[in-house]
Amino acid sequence: KKSYVFLDFETTGLEVVNESIIEVGAYKVDKRGIDSVYQSFINPHKLLSATVKSITKISDEMLVNAPEEKEVIDELVSL
Repeated sequence: KKSYVFLDFETTGLEVVNESIIEVGAYKVDKRGIDSVYQSFINPHKLLSATVKSITKISDEMLVNAPEEKEVIDELVSL
């Protein structure tokens, strides 16, 4: 059974070394259509800039109780 996973990430900025993932979304599809969907926020442990809030429509309040990056990545890999 061949399937594909389409990923979408939101981050705290564009500098790979200095930034964090704040949201991940995924669609797993196969020849029959959408097999599964995944979405989660990730707590970056820092406040978002006004620019990031404006672009992503994600607020600091939405992230404060979000899971850690490792937990989300582990769930995502298990798709």
